[in-house]
Amino acid sequence: MNTETTNRRRDACHLRIKEDDVTLIDRAALVRGMTRSDFILIAAREAAQSALRTGVTSTPSTIVANPDLVR
Repeated sequence: MNTETTNRRRDACHLRIKEDDVTLIDRAALVRGMTRSDFILIAAREAAQSALRTGVTSTPSTIVANPDLVR
């Protein structure tokens, strides 16, 4: 494995998350065998890539109302 890749610095990103959301995220991460941080990072990356691909400007409430926007 490339040591440059494995030693790459990761910036911190602090979030304030409701307890119900933390529980949901933790359960989903556990099912996938992932840490909470990795699960959130992957979900955020996928949402960002989707937004850039589709060019759709949306908020979490519009995504909930129109889930097809991110597919």
